Amino acid sequence: MANYWAITIGINQYELFQPLGWAQNDAEALNDLLVTELGFLEGNCLLMTNSSPARGERSSHPNRENILYFLQELEAKFWQPGDYLWFFLSGYGVNYNNKDYLLPQDANPDRIGETAIPVGEIMQGFQTAGLNVLLIFDINRAFGTQADAPVGQEMLDLARELNMAIMLSCSPEQFSHESSELGHGFFTAALLEALSSAQCRSLKDLDSYLSYLAPQLCQHHWRPIQNPVIAIPERLNSMFPASELEEAWKHDSNEQLIFPQESFAQILPLAQEIQSQKSPDLNSFLPENQIAENKNQSTVTSLQSHGGGNRGGSRFIPILPFAKDYAQPSTLQSAPLWQQFIWWGGGTIVGVIVMGTIILQNHASFRLHKLSTPHNTSSKSEFSQNLTSPLLDTAKSLIRPDQASSYGDAIKMAKKIPPGQPEFDLAQAAINDWSDQILQLAKNHADQGELSQAIETAGLVPPQTSAFEDAQDAIQKWRRQKDRGG
Repeated sequence: MANYWAITIGINQYELFQPLGWAQNDAEALNDLLVTELGFLEGNCLLMTNSSPARGERSSHPNRENILYFLQELEAKFWQPGDYLWFFLSGYGVNYNNKDYLLPQDANPDRIGETAIPVGEIMQGFQTAGLNVLLIFDINRAFGTQADAPVGQEMLDLARELNMAIMLSCSPEQFSHESSELGHGFFTAALLEALSSAQCRSLKDLDSYLSYLAPQLCQHHWRPIQNPVIAIPERLNSMFPASELEEAWKHDSNEQLIFPQESFAQILPLAQEIQSQKSPDLNSFLPENQIAENKNQSTVTSLQSHGGGNRGGSRFIPILPFAKDYAQPSTLQSAPLWQQFIWWGGGTIVGVIVMGTIILQNHASFRLHKLSTPHNTSSKSEFSQNLTSPLLDTAKSLIRPDQASSYGDAIKMAKKIPPGQPEFDLAQAAINDWSDQILQLAKNHADQGELSQAIETAGLVPPQTSAFEDAQDAIQKWRRQKDRGG
């Protein structure tokens, strides 16, 4: 019987690159979901982050040496032909000399070929091992490196050539972004929500769900659109543990959803425990006391997750506390006819009144519910109301990814909304967010040595915004660097 494995890597802190905010959370949440909801054995899931615990005597921090060590060790001692592997990385990636590279935490921007990890070599290793592989990359493009082309195209070409499934967080011409509200990258947030839903019973279902939800999330949070690029070979439509899990999906999906694209509600927790067929276990890397500790932690995590917790920011919609048992006879069927009429008629009237009230109060946001998070109660949470106005709509339409001037134009438009208007607070939150984006674009120019462009871009950050002081400090620093260079 084939075994299911997972390697989830998330890197927040790089030694020589600007840090990311939520990559580690991405990896931790996916690892937890695979174990607690999708039936993966905990011992077969390797988590590598800046703070992940050691595996026996070996550190699991995601530097180049450790990543390559575990890949070689697993291939030599554990993987068998026909096994299934999920390989996930949230972090930086670049294309250098027409090759795509993943950047470990110790990558050097001036020595990409020697310190980064070629994706092609990893994929060839998986092919040699005879694995069925799903590659998932939520990668931000790394600036200030020797990179000379958008990252992602070589991965896609190799995946098609080697008949592997691959999911990229955006097209090679786009950029991946993170959200402090969601606590994840936008792509990973959509991925976690999709996997938590019983609607995704195959990789093709997952493809459809992500292709719809990821751009919606970006648009809903006023960020540049990301369109995931996904390639699924015909022979590899399922990468989920079978038997009990698939039966649960079939049971949960008996009723056809009226609006399948708009219903993102959690149906039922998939908590079946799938027993191992004496499969090899990564716990062999661990001392006995650490194995016991991990099992205890897993139990606590599972209880928190299925008790309505947030699973590190990835549990967006509460689990239903119970499901109707359709095997039990309905009490309504045994009631007298006049009593059924009162129940149905009265209930229908009340339902119409309640629905009408909801529609009137939430006219613009009725189609898209905001995903909740456990760690941010700022004014941006009001975006879930999605109160729109012609000015805000126009401002949003002006934005073009990676064009600082378009953010500046959008800010000018949003500033025309006067205090006292219902959408004023939303406009202020959007202005602060767009200001942060301008500053980020300026920093990207500085990382590439384009100091004049960086200074000009940072000057677009308007006063009285959250990024203004940082922008002014950056301008002074870059001017000094420019003067010394001259």
